[in-house]
Amino acid sequence: MAGLGLMCRATINEQFGSGDLVAQSDAYRLNIDVLGPSWVSCDRVRVYVNGVLIKDLAVNEAPAPGIRAYHMTWLPKLTHDAHVVVIATGPGVDGLYWPVAKS
Repeated sequence: MAGLGLMCRATINEQFGSGDLVAQSDAYRLNIDVLGPSWVSCDRVRVYVNGVLIKDLAVNEAPAPGIRAYHMTWLPKLTHDAHVVVIATGPGVDGLYWPVAKS
């Protein structure tokens, strides 16, 4: 897991996390917790399976400190091994207390 203000914690079927091998199942449930301090907000969560974007969620709630949870109730039917990546992004921070080089 990595983050620059926002960090995603994802679990599959409420027990498997980052780096775990998930047991075969008829259905998969992905739970996403986006963590961040009060001065950072999240406006988009993207889910990739094997490098392919499968879900692009717009987040329309007001910024709040701590954990923000976004729950997906499905992943596509998987017939073989897969890597799942979750990325949360936001509008950025403009305050002078957060000097980060812009691309």
